[in-house]
Amino acid sequence: MLRRRDTPTERAPIDVVGLILLVVFVSAFQTMIDKGRELDWFSSSFIVWMAITAFVALVTLVIWELTDDNPVLDLSVFRSRNWLVSTLTLGLMFGLFFGNIVLTPLWLQQMMGYTATWAGFATAPMGILAVLTAPLVGRLMARIDPRLIVTYGMTMLAVSFYMRAQLTAQADYMSIALAMFVLGAGVPACLVTLTSLAVSDLPPEKIAGGAGLQNFIRVMAMAVGASLTSTYWENATKQSRANLVAIIDSAVALPAPPGVLAESRLALFSKMVDAQSVMLATNNFYAMASGLILVFAAAVWLAKRPTAPLKQVGH
Repeated sequence: MLRRRDTPTERAPIDVVGLILLVVFVSAFQTMIDKGRELDWFSSSFIVWMAITAFVALVTLVIWELTDDNPVLDLSVFRSRNWLVSTLTLGLMFGLFFGNIVLTPLWLQQMMGYTATWAGFATAPMGILAVLTAPLVGRLMARIDPRLIVTYGMTMLAVSFYMRAQLTAQADYMSIALAMFVLGAGVPACLVTLTSLAVSDLPPEKIAGGAGLQNFIRVMAMAVGASLTSTYWENATKQSRANLVAIIDSAVALPAPPGVLAESRLALFSKMVDAQSVMLATNNFYAMASGLILVFAAAVWLAKRPTAPLKQVGH
């Protein structure tokens, strides 16, 4: 059906050096991100060397791509204000969003006693509104200022995060599922609109390169967000536990619940403190995420409103 609409193709030389530098950078950076928490980040010489390798490869890659006639990455798209603002906003938003995606099943399975299946059922409602609203967003982009659509999407994410920040260790299934349901309303409004806004003022021959580079940065942001969220959650849990233990009066006798031996009181109480520490760390993350996502929503207004109606770009 599309064979007659294909544009003329040209055979261009492959940027082998740029491709190798890109592979080295991504490999070293991803290894650093994946192993950082496990090896205590920069206290490990291995992580330090991975960071140095990634930095050197990235700097060399940028210099090479700016001087090569057929670069594997077209860095000229950074001159586009809309592309730069949209890509930065999308990267920050997806880093935070994917951190939530990683944190939710960890919290549900490790501390709330959910099985993997029920953790999936609790997070699955996110897809309902995402599927239903994506076509609507595609239609509205041609009629409404895309910055308003992104702001709406970010606001829905903030509402969902705020709902999560209010949960307790006794939260039921519906409270969790409802927050994830609301989250789904914001994802298409951000992803679809920011992807299209990014290429709105690029010349036709740069649209494919701009969309591809934006997608690459978004995926990298997701990896960073997942790693930083896990690290923050773990450290915040330890800090919350230390704060709770510091205010507990050790002289107060701990009553033993029916059926629990007296010598098991301390272990049971310690488990309760652990659960509350995790809950506090989770609440703090989502409270912080609620504020950050609203800041990201404000950032999109640095982009210019497109003079022509936006068209949906595949991603």
